[in-house]
Amino acid sequence: FAGAGTTLLVPGAEGQWAWAGLGPREGLTRAGFAEAIAKGFAALREAGAARLALSLPEGLPWAQGPSARYAGEALWMAAYAFERYRTRAKPRPGPEIELVAADAAAAATGLEQAAHVGRAIALARDLINEPAAVAHTEHLIEQARQVAARAGAQCRVIAGDELARQGYGAIH
Repeated sequence: FAGAGTTLLVPGAEGQWAWAGLGPREGLTRAGFAEAIAKGFAALREAGAARLALSLPEGLPWAQGPSARYAGEALWMAAYAFERYRTRAKPRPGPEIELVAADAAAAATGLEQAAHVGRAIALARDLINEPAAVAHTEHLIEQARQVAARAGAQCRVIAGDELARQGYGAIH
């Protein structure tokens, strides 16, 4: 096993096992951790895994809550697929994921935060992946209004000459 950035998929009696290399703990970064989680998830999904149990190791540079959040964000991003315009006989579901952590309450809070971030990133990626004929100005405004409504916030649209009056000359 080569270490940081590598993934090892091993068949076991009760299913596939994936080990994702983190490298030395003193050199572990949030990005490196997320990459390892995402690679392990991708390897198991590609192998057809129906269930994934992710254990947060002791000794990470972060407490259990932030570690769970970073792992959750990585899983959300790794699981993303823009398939709105694809036709398939049957969608391929991802594996059911269970996070194993010493501090279950902190991990649950971290995963809840990750879900908010993951949904926001998925929306941004969906908007980016939409063709220009769909993601026109009115569509983007409607999406912003929907996000604001779900969050209990207000959405104010600045358009036309009002952009220049408020100093947004670069996009006026």
